[in-house]
Amino acid sequence: MRRRSRRVGRAGHRCETGFAFCASLAAAASCIFGMCPARGEITTLPSAFATAPVEGNKLDWGVSQEVGYDDNLYRSSVADAPRLPEDVVSRTSVGATASGSLQRQLVTFDVRVDDNQYRYHQGLDNISGLGKLTWAGLVGTRATAELSAELSRFLTSFVNSPFRGKDLISTADYGGSLRYELGPRWSIGAVGTLGRTYHSDEFRRDDDTKNRTGAVGIRYESRSANSIEWSLRHDQTDFSFAPLAAGNVGFDRTYAENAAHIAVKYALTDITQVSAQTGYVRRDYLAAPGRAYSGTVWRASVRWQPEGRMQLTMEGWRDLDAYIDSQSDYYIGQGVDAQLQWSLMHALTGSAVLSRETQTYVADALQRDLVAPRHDVVKVGQAQLTYASGRRLEIMSAYRFERRATTRPGYDYDDNSVSLRVTIKF
Repeated sequence: MRRRSRRVGRAGHRCETGFAFCASLAAAASCIFGMCPARGEITTLPSAFATAPVEGNKLDWGVSQEVGYDDNLYRSSVADAPRLPEDVVSRTSVGATASGSLQRQLVTFDVRVDDNQYRYHQGLDNISGLGKLTWAGLVGTRATAELSAELSRFLTSFVNSPFRGKDLISTADYGGSLRYELGPRWSIGAVGTLGRTYHSDEFRRDDDTKNRTGAVGIRYESRSANSIEWSLRHDQTDFSFAPLAAGNVGFDRTYAENAAHIAVKYALTDITQVSAQTGYVRRDYLAAPGRAYSGTVWRASVRWQPEGRMQLTMEGWRDLDAYIDSQSDYYIGQGVDAQLQWSLMHALTGSAVLSRETQTYVADALQRDLVAPRHDVVKVGQAQLTYASGRRLEIMSAYRFERRATTRPGYDYDDNSVSLRVTIKF
């Protein structure tokens, strides 16, 4: 399932600020279970089903060097910064993936360490990384179980805060899931996760969080792999430090969220697949009922793959979401995107994405009673080209453009970034 409110922001996945197309950290704990969104940026409704373990033993490791240029590192408004803070960022990474199976059990381990160096803003230099351990196994003849633990560390985005210092976010996520086959077509499942988020800078520690999520569901899958599932989810997030002042009133940001949803996947033809999810969500702030929200959320996508060398995906959504470094500032996100992937030849692949999302904030920690509600429009265009020579060498180049318009003064910006990465695998 995808854990709620785990986005780093539209400025990128969980990655160093200043890089385009940083790899998400193995999709993180927000995608441990069940269906995960291809884009990885917008929260989906959770699935309560794990996948069966796959037999295999392997050990792969590699090193990579990436150089990126960002013409607006701090995501500064042009009105506030006549000369935007640009930078060249160098990242050296070492990573490994290992897996081993015994009878009906599979254990996998992923680790990566990154040394990030900034040419002009050297105070942001840092070490980031990820470590993830997963166990999956068959329990008896009808049950599948999975346990996982993940630690990560990365530099926060500068999108949602005026703070311009080095703030490293550390996360610890633990989860478990169980699926039981009622018969050849029906199954029931349950998921539980526990997550912690820590800020390294004292200025941001009011945003440290503790999250607990549980979900249960039932699923039907046809002979042709079409499926429908229904589930219930409960989520509670606590903030570690004192309540945040909003206006003249102390605002305890602890909240509980409950949701029910239904999801359908259906293959219209051999080359066209439709996915749709809809549900009802309610979020309550335990000490601030006036900031509660309830309403419908949905997501729909069409994937068209006329041949093995090309795939086109169109997607639209309405969801309740928040950025990982500002989880009490939640909003209704409504958007569309188009993704094109293609293979020019056996070793050369490319992709392009265009997206637009409106973000209407329901709760904004910096918002005062006399200020109009915050409303943002975020537009993103990005393209990537990858050359792979066998299994050992990979060269990736990428470009990304992002524009944010907002009613909050000083938070609008344009950003361009390019990157080049060379990876050698052993």
